[in-house]
Amino acid sequence: MAEEDILVRAARGTGALGSQNILTSILGLVFFMFFARIVSKTEMGVYGAVFLVYTILTYVGCLGLNFAASHFIPHFYGKNKIKKIHLTIKYILAISVISAGIICFIQIFFAENFSLLLFGTEKYGNLFWITAFAVFITIIGLVFDGFLGGFQKFESLALFRLTSQILRVGVTIWLLLLGVGVAAVFMGWIVFYLLFTVLAIFLILKTILKFKVEKDENDPFQPKILVAFSLPMMVYQLVTYLSDSVDRFIVLEFLGTESLGIYTVTLMVVGTVIMIVVTSLLITLIPGLSEIHARTGLDKISNSIRISSRYIAMVFIPICLGLAVLSPLAIHILAGLTYWESILPLSIVCIGLSFYGFSATIISALAAIGKTLRVAVAVLLAALAEFGFCVFLIPLMGVVGAAVSRTLMYILMFGLLVFLTSKIVQINFDTSALWKSSVSAVIMASLLFPLAFYTRYSLVLLPFYIIFGLIVYGLILIMLKTLNFKDLRFIAKIFPKGEILAEKALRIIKRSPKFSRFAKKFLEEE
Repeated sequence: MAEEDILVRAARGTGALGSQNILTSILGLVFFMFFARIVSKTEMGVYGAVFLVYTILTYVGCLGLNFAASHFIPHFYGKNKIKKIHLTIKYILAISVISAGIICFIQIFFAENFSLLLFGTEKYGNLFWITAFAVFITIIGLVFDGFLGGFQKFESLALFRLTSQILRVGVTIWLLLLGVGVAAVFMGWIVFYLLFTVLAIFLILKTILKFKVEKDENDPFQPKILVAFSLPMMVYQLVTYLSDSVDRFIVLEFLGTESLGIYTVTLMVVGTVIMIVVTSLLITLIPGLSEIHARTGLDKISNSIRISSRYIAMVFIPICLGLAVLSPLAIHILAGLTYWESILPLSIVCIGLSFYGFSATIISALAAIGKTLRVAVAVLLAALAEFGFCVFLIPLMGVVGAAVSRTLMYILMFGLLVFLTSKIVQINFDTSALWKSSVSAVIMASLLFPLAFYTRYSLVLLPFYIIFGLIVYGLILIMLKTLNFKDLRFIAKIFPKGEILAEKALRIIKRSPKFSRFAKKFLEEE
């Protein structure tokens, strides 16, 4: 399979997962609005603390093996080593079940201790019992999530996630209405990953049975190779999660609960963008780049980074700047006008977030070539720097200082990733697309801001704001000759039968003198 076809498949997967994440986020938001009205503030605090334990234990128990699955399966497929794919699945499943069992046993055994440590009472011990089983099935579910990503079954992955989310929300709300309380949330996650795992098992078995193992395929494959790859990714996940929380704790310590509430709303919007775009990129690019690396080596990885950076620049930069300009509307929709103090922090964080999309490409490249320790080091150093920024800026600037600290963290993480990766792979961003997309996005934002401001950020006019921004951005891109025929073909391949329609359109353009002159004037030469 050609390099471009692999990236097209990744782009399709990103679109599918991005759409799924949008729907999942909407369902999650609806559930949270209901949940917040059912439980007391004390129960909400208990939920937050237990969920923190649940998340950390899940990351530790998973050992980063979901990343290993999404890397090694396409890597061996690219080398036509089918037996090693079977061994990869076998080893990952065995290690995951053992790890999940140990974590589950520890949490059950120390349930009362967890409750006493966090809440000063043992009465929430039963909640940690339930969470222990949730951790076990979540670890297994995340591994199967990695298997589906490794086989690049992105559309099925999106469908299974959405189906499981619908069932989770329905079951959780039903249990809350029955008076189960906070435990209902973790029972919902058990239902989610049980259904997801069952659906994934059938598809994976169907996929594996299609592969034929060559009789002379006897290359040794040791489980330690998997663990050596996965453990740094576990550190990356943990550090990312903790760094995502450190500024919240400092805000709480210096500014109190009200300021933390303001900042939490900001981060909910940012987290939604990350889930929809960045997480989808990581899930799809790691398998795609792993297969490219296995087939063609490091040189093509460098070229793939360039291609990926081109389309990330065209899509992610205008999203971030557009969100920064329309932040009052984003906050209004999510939390209401009482959280107007979240507007400026959100606009600031969006600037740093624009760098995070490019970081996702580099993280995917490092994971594809097995250099996951460098990812962990870059994220850890950026997190430590963010801690220092927060301690210095939050007392001086309040919540805005926290937003500035996070923005600096995103920029520093990008710089560290570029520095560490450049020692192995040539980092070759598409600088032409980068500066043209940036200029187009800045002009779009500059025109959109006064329009939204003088119409008082009307919620009714939100579709008009978005359409206006898209038109302005697209026109500036065309005027700067950013796009070329190769871009149009690449984009067309993402959609069903799009390539056929694109070829017909290109023939019409070539036959028409007017269209040909327009194309030569406004489309960049390939």
